[in-house]
Amino acid sequence: MKRKEQVKNFSLKEFDLLYYLAQRKNQVVPKEELLTQIWGTLFQVEDATLNVHIRWIREKIEENPSKPEYIKTIRGVGYRLEDISANGS
Repeated sequence: MKRKEQVKNFSLKEFDLLYYLAQRKNQVVPKEELLTQIWGTLFQVEDATLNVHIRWIREKIEENPSKPEYIKTIRGVGYRLEDISANGS
């Protein structure tokens, strides 16, 4: 079965991250913005926490998570969700 045909179970934070990125598809979203919007300003969350959550999302939606097609890392800035309809989905 192809990855896109499988049912995915996302944690609340994974869903919130993916939804936030989807609302801003094709836009670079800074890490600081994601940390503030998803975890809030009252929590001290490390960049590594965000990176791990992005990795978990990639493992669920990417054919090859080590070479992502959909969630791109913009080094030194943040992440961008590519328009998946442009990739034939």
